[in-house]
This record gives sequence, structure tokens and C-alpha cells, in this order.
Amino acid sequence: MILGVLVKARQLPMNFKKSFAAFLRQRDGTVAILFSLAALPMLMAAGAVIDYTRMTTGLAALQQAADSAAIAGMQTPPAT
Repeated sequence: MILGVLVKARQLPMNFKKSFAAFLRQRDGTVAILFSLAALPMLMAAGAVIDYTRMTTGLAALQQAADSAAIAGMQTPPAT
């Protein structure tokens, strides 16, 4: 019994090497795997672009309000 387990343990690395080499030779489904690996960074980049756009739009609105307030403050005549 123990001898059989030892023989199988010695054969395991050879079988693993063969099956791993066969796995590397396979070309079926590589597009799906590459797409799944690339989808997350692409979605994160799109989210970052959306966040940046919303931030700059908000900052522009705040700057416009500050400019309008400064112009309005300069146009009112001083109280006497």
C-alpha cells in the first residue's frame, strides 16, 4: 500500500509537467481569458474618467459662481 503511494507520488511531477505543457499549448478560448483579464482595468479606467469629468465640472461651476460674485461685488456702488 505504502509502496503504491510512493510510486504515484514520484509520477505526479511528471504527469503535472505533461499536463501543464499541454495546457500551455492549448489555444482554445484565449480571447475570452484575455478579455476577462482586461475588462476590470478598462472598467476602472472608465470610472476614473467619469469621476474626473464630474469633479472638473463641479470645480468649473464653483469658479463661475466665485467670478460672478466678484464681478457683482465690484459693480455695486459704495454706500454713502
